[in-house]
Amino acid sequence: MTGAVDDISKVVAILSELNISQFHIHVDGALGGMLIPYMEEATPLYFSRYPIGSIAVSGHKFIGSPVPCGVVLARKEKVQSFDIEYLGSTDTTITGSRNGLTPVILWDAIKQRKHLFKEEVLNCRRLAEYFWNKIAESRKFALINPFSTTVVFERPEKFIEKRWQLACYGKIAHIVVMQNHNQAILEQLLQELGV
Repeated sequence: MTGAVDDISKVVAILSELNISQFHIHVDGALGGMLIPYMEEATPLYFSRYPIGSIAVSGHKFIGSPVPCGVVLARKEKVQSFDIEYLGSTDTTITGSRNGLTPVILWDAIKQRKHLFKEEVLNCRRLAEYFWNKIAESRKFALINPFSTTVVFERPEKFIEKRWQLACYGKIAHIVVMQNHNQAILEQLLQELGV
């Protein structure tokens, strides 16, 4: 809800301090997994540097696949294979079946836009900081975590919530600034929020 990003180096340090040797670190990088590599101050998510067991990234979020999809990377020793009788082979999915179209869509999106990703990430972050600053300047509650494009603010009236399709939880709402946002759109929302 807040777009928080955990520092893997600190997680590993705590595990080491507590002398915990049996663990599995899964990085839920649904959206942030595509942002972190392009943000200079962020801790890179290297399998070679940290004992990460697996990481998942969504293809339909930052990359923009028109259908929900994602990628899971895991250390080889963490992956199980199953004998799939009707295929006559082993497979790493439980049912031995998966959508073949989504990896192609994801691959195509990456091939066509990978040279734009850094600029898009930095622009989304710049706009998110702009939005956050405007709310903070008005002395209203606002939160933005480092390495995130999610801006948290006070939950608005129901009609604003619905019009903007805001994700809300309790007394807070958030907007995730993405490539389809621009300053004019954010100004319109700020105006409706009374900022």
